[in-house]
Amino acid sequence: MTGAQAYIASPLTDDRVNINSKVVDEKDVNINRTFNQDNYLSEFLLSGASEDMAVDGSISAVEFSFMVPAARKVKLSRGFITIEDGNTEFTPSNFGQLTALSNGVEISITPSGGAKVILETWITNREMRNTMFDFDNEFKQAGAYIGRWSFGKDLGNSGYSLAAGDKFSFLIQDLLTGLDFMSFRLKGNIEDI
Repeated sequence: MTGAQAYIASPLTDDRVNINSKVVDEKDVNINRTFNQDNYLSEFLLSGASEDMAVDGSISAVEFSFMVPAARKVKLSRGFITIEDGNTEFTPSNFGQLTALSNGVEISITPSGGAKVILETWITNREMRNTMFDFDNEFKQAGAYIGRWSFGKDLGNSGYSLAAGDKFSFLIQDLLTGLDFMSFRLKGNIEDI
């Protein structure tokens, strides 16, 4: 529908919000590849076509990533982790409702042609929460949480700048199929170079 008002789900509520209060064509909005005329970036980390990180990475690690497209650059401002698991409150020493992970969820940036830089490795809810700017019970019930990682808080408001071919990744190295759902969504700006 040309000229239709486009909406996305707000990362912090169940409400729908207008993308930058602009009218955009429906064809310009894609749930997994959201770039618009204002250079807004909203990307789930994917493994193939899946955003759900509740996978078995215990034998072969599973990578979920976003790679900056050719001829583009990105400034990442924040990321949102969502974990849904059961209906009781998460304890700090667990990961979701699972016992503490053996290997952890490794978060990294790999520059194009460069060596991987590990930002964090999460083994427990406490480690994950300590990385976040805030970590809330999003759905107003136990067992479903969202955390907001403000990259600018880590880097003095500069965020993470990525060039074409650079990759932001989560590496799942444990059995996470006991979780109901887990995902990570990047937010920021993307520009042509």
